[in-house]
This record gives sequence, structure tokens and C-alpha cells, in this order.
Amino acid sequence: MKYIEIDYVDEEGYCRSTGFCVEMDTNEKTVAAFESLRAFGAPFSGVKYLADLYDAFGNLIDTIPISENTFRCITGGLAWSDRFYVNHTIRTILQAA
Repeated sequence: MKYIEIDYVDEEGYCRSTGFCVEMDTNEKTVAAFESLRAFGAPFSGVKYLADLYDAFGNLIDTIPISENTFRCITGGLAWSDRFYVNHTIRTILQAA
């Protein structure tokens, strides 16, 4: 199944996991949800969040840059600091090892 992940772009330009990942009931619904983000897309330069669409094998299909406000609306959560996302990424890697 296709799924959407949202990553944070830190001050050095590295992508960090936000922990947000969603998969709808069908591929069609997932793609429709992803495509609906285009209306809220932001320019790539200076953007802090990237919405990524992946296929069932984890291959990146497409990316939409989104603003912090859009991220907050999508996740219903707070936008955290660079330090938080760096630490979250490290914890995720350690858990997978």
C-alpha cells in the first residue's frame, strides 16, 4: 500500500523524521489525500516540511513542500525544534538497529 510521510528539514538542510506516517484504506485514497496537499504547497526554498508519497516498497514517488502551518493542520500537533527532530531521528535509527 502507498503511504505518506512528513519530514522536517533542519537548519543544515537534512531531512528528519517527524514520526508522521499515514496510509489510507486504499491506494486511491492515499494518493487523493497526498494530492490534496498541493493546494497548500510552499516553495522548496526555505521550506521546513516535506510531504512524501511512497509506494509499498518504500520507493519515493513524489514530494510536496509544505509550510509549518500546513504541517500543524495536518497532524493536529505542534511543530518542534531542530533539536527535537534530530533526537527523534536518532531514536528511530537506534530502535530499528
